[in-house]
Amino acid sequence: MQANVNGEYYYGTTDSLTFYGGMEDGFSYPYSDPETYFPYPFALGETWADSSSMSYTVSVITVIRTGSLESSCTATGSITLPGG
Repeated sequence: MQANVNGEYYYGTTDSLTFYGGMEDGFSYPYSDPETYFPYPFALGETWADSSSMSYTVSVITVIRTGSLESSCTATGSITLPGG
């Protein structure tokens, strides 16, 4: 979990960097299909593609968010993940 002034955001960092959703201004939005940025290990030259989706309702308005991403490993080194 990563928290800031505006909300809380939930990441998984066990075998990938994955975004599970969050809470802002009292509204919770968990992803039904979480967004995985890249798996571990992620070797030089590898690519990763993932899709994600979520929906929530505020009053009578339903928000639907879908997306896709592609990541490529173009360098080696270390990374600092949310939460340390």
